Amino acid sequence: MAAVCIKSGNIGAQWSAACRQAVADLNHLFRRKGVDVTLALNGQGPVIGVATGNASLTAVGESNGVRTGGFREGDGPTAAPGGYLTVIVQGLVRATAADASLQPGDSVAAGANGVVAAASGGLKALSAVDGDGMVWVMLGGQ
Repeated sequence: MAAVCIKSGNIGAQWSAACRQAVADLNHLFRRKGVDVTLALNGQGPVIGVATGNASLTAVGESNGVRTGGFREGDGPTAAPGGYLTVIVQGLVRATAADASLQPGDSVAAGANGVVAAASGGLKALSAVDGDGMVWVMLGGQ
């Protein structure tokens, strides 16, 4: 079983309680549907971060001529229940494939109906398209 760590940081009591309930509800759904993943607050494994406000990208250095950075909490207000948040996805993602012929190493891009082959780009397919029409892609989040 794969474990995924949920890091909620300092988001306040109301949001912490909501995160705990969401983790419990998702774990129940995963078990019921046979999904081999367990979510744990501040556990082990790949990390999903939870934020209640805006985020900004801050340069922290340079590597091989490319500016590198990290996301930090912004100065804006806390999001209200029912409001919108910016969601930043970074890392390994299982995405819908609009092109069933994708192979590991192919350059890909987001298309209207899912991931499609691209002439060039920073996104690469890491797997062939599986029986569910999904492909693994590494996202840089920037």
